[in-house]
Amino acid sequence: MNGFDVQQHPEEVRKIIGVVNGGMGLPARLTGREVLQSFAGLYGMTEGQTKARIAELDQRLDLGRTLDVKAGEYSTGMKQKVVIARAVIHDPAVLVLDEAASGLDIFARRTLLDFVAQTRAPGRLTLYSTHVMSEAEEVCDRVAILHQGQLVRVGSIPAILQETGESNLERAFFALLRGGDAHAVDRGRHQRRRGTDAHLRGEGRQGQDVGPGNAAVQHVAADDDALIVDRAAAPADGQRVEQCLRRVFVPPVAGV
Repeated sequence: MNGFDVQQHPEEVRKIIGVVNGGMGLPARLTGREVLQSFAGLYGMTEGQTKARIAELDQRLDLGRTLDVKAGEYSTGMKQKVVIARAVIHDPAVLVLDEAASGLDIFARRTLLDFVAQTRAPGRLTLYSTHVMSEAEEVCDRVAILHQGQLVRVGSIPAILQETGESNLERAFFALLRGGDAHAVDRGRHQRRRGTDAHLRGEGRQGQDVGPGNAAVQHVAADDDALIVDRAAAPADGQRVEQCLRRVFVPPVAGV
């Protein structure tokens, strides 16, 4: 990550990365200012640096009253603003936003998108994950289009629009799928899963104990969403064995 090995230098990686997703919470008893101050302390920022950074983020994210109101009283939009401010309090070079606009009202969403656009600068990277193509079109220089866990296309937005002959990214997405990319993705997924099935049976691993109840894998099949694992050899205590889709094996996503 930015020249640091994530296993050998985890502390250095934490200093240069910020992460936001749509499900992050805040301590209900703390105000926004207290949340930001506590995280600034974790990153080794001085009191003066913290005060200046909070003032800057107040202007850029329109934090306003969220700074001095307890998080337990926040609306969804107020909470997300503080979550974003918390993630960037240390001014990270790498920012990961995973569905960060999910659930936001139109005003909070606009503040978020404007902030992301302002983070563009040499030596910085923002990874913005979204299902809303208009958001990606507004704030991203390059896009990676995923369909059913497979990478369909990577490139600049103008290049993808030119390739598909469409006027916006959402239409380009569907054009790529109609053009055969979706069928190629489906074939790749099913071939990979059949290979997994053959590997498990061909290596003689049918009798290997797996998952709760020490049930044995007898067969691995595939549907559109997950692996279906049929188990046999119920546990000795007679406890029911669940048809659990993901506890035994999750296949790697090729090309991502």
